[in-house]
Amino acid sequence: MKLVGVYASPKPILEDPEFLPALKDKGVNLVILGGAFKLSDQVLAENPMPPEVRDRMGPGLSLTEDDSAMRRAIDAAHREGFSVWLSAFAWWGGAENAPELMVRHISGRPLSEFAPAPFSNESRTLVYCPNDERTNRWFALAYTDAVLRYDVEGIDLTHARYSHPAFVENLFGCACDRCAQVARSWGYDWERMKTGVTRALKDLKKADAGTLRELSELKLGFTDLLHILGGPELVDWLNFRADSITNALKNIRDHFKEKAPDKVFGSDSHVPSFALLVGHRYRDFRKFSDFVSPLLPWFEIHYLANFAAWADRLCRWVKGLDEEVALTLVYRLFGYDRFDMPTSIKELKVGEPGCEEEFGDLYAVVEWELRKAKALSPDGLSFYPVLKGGRWPADVIRRLVRVAEEISDGVVFQPLYISGGESGYLRRLEF
Repeated sequence: MKLVGVYASPKPILEDPEFLPALKDKGVNLVILGGAFKLSDQVLAENPMPPEVRDRMGPGLSLTEDDSAMRRAIDAAHREGFSVWLSAFAWWGGAENAPELMVRHISGRPLSEFAPAPFSNESRTLVYCPNDERTNRWFALAYTDAVLRYDVEGIDLTHARYSHPAFVENLFGCACDRCAQVARSWGYDWERMKTGVTRALKDLKKADAGTLRELSELKLGFTDLLHILGGPELVDWLNFRADSITNALKNIRDHFKEKAPDKVFGSDSHVPSFALLVGHRYRDFRKFSDFVSPLLPWFEIHYLANFAAWADRLCRWVKGLDEEVALTLVYRLFGYDRFDMPTSIKELKVGEPGCEEEFGDLYAVVEWELRKAKALSPDGLSFYPVLKGGRWPADVIRRLVRVAEEISDGVVFQPLYISGGESGYLRRLEF
C-alpha cells in the first residue's frame, strides 16, 4: 500500500467528527500531526533557549504543560487505523528569541540586523546556527523523547535548513566562530572562503547595468555566474552550508535510531531548484532520512518570492538596471526561462491575493520540480512528495497527483483543511 499522508493539527480531529472518516474515504493512511508537546523534565533541562521563553518553546518545538488535546488526537487517529508521525521544525524559525544561537552574517553581524527583508516571509522569524552543539543536542533529545512519549510511528521534520533564498542576507551565513572552527576541521580554508565570498558580494553590488543587460541577452546560467564572480570560494561556501545541515541531521538521526530503532525519522526537502541554497543536497538524504519528501506546495514563498527578492535586490544595487532584465537574469539562473514568467516584480503578485492559484504556468512549474526531485533523489529511498491539498485549482491538484502516483511511493497533502465556513474543515478538500 502506498503512503498517503496529510498534515494536521489536533483541532480538526477533535472538533469535526467527519474529518478522519473523510480522510479515510480519500485513501489517507497517515496523519502528520503538529502542535505543542510536553517533554520530560530531563529533556527540558537541556533547552538552550533564554529563561524568558524556554517554558513555551525550544528550538524547533512549541512546548506546553497541557498536552491533552495532542494525546486525544493521536488516540483518535490510531483508533481509526491511521499511522501517526509528529511534525516538528528544526533550524528555521525562532532564533530571534535567542540571539546567542542565531546565524551570523559573513560580515559578523547577527541576522536580525537584516530582517525583515523585502519579499521574504521567512525573514520574519530567524534561523539557528546549525553547528551549535547546544541546539543540535536539544533536537536529538527532544525529537526522540516526543516520539517515544506519544508512542507514534515516527517524526517528519520540516524546514531543517536555512531560510529560503528570498532572504538574500541569509545566504551569507552562518559565519560565527563555531562555524569557522567546524569548517577548518572539515578541511575548508575558512579565511580564503570567507574573503572570496565577501569579494563576490562586493563585486555583485558594483556591477554595471550594461554588463548585466548583455549577460541577460547571452542567457548565461548558474555556472557562468560562478565564473564571473571569481574562484572556488562560492562553491566551497555552498557546500560548507550543506555539509553543516547534513552532518547535524545525521548526528541527530543516529541518536534517534539508537533509542527508537523501529520508528521513522525523516525530513522534507526544499524545492530542488533552490535546495542547495538552503543547505539541502538531495543525494545526502540517504545519510539522515528514511525518505525524501520534497516540499512543493508553497508556491508564493518558496518559488516566486525568490525571483521578486533577487530582482529587487539587483535593481537596488545596480544603478540603472531594468527590472525586466533583472528578472530575466534570475529566471535563467534557475532554469525558469523555460516557462512563461512575469516580466515585472509587480506581476509576480508576491503578497497579494491570488498569487498562487492565478499563476498561469502553475501546473507546469510544480510538475517540473516534482520530476526533478525524483531524478535527484537517491535510488531506493522512499519518495513522498508534498503537494497542495486545497486552494489551487482542483484540476491542477489532480493532475499533479497523477504524476505523483506514477513516480512516487506515496504522497503527502498540505494544507488540507481550513476551519470555519459552511462546510467546516473539509470545504477545500480537493484531491
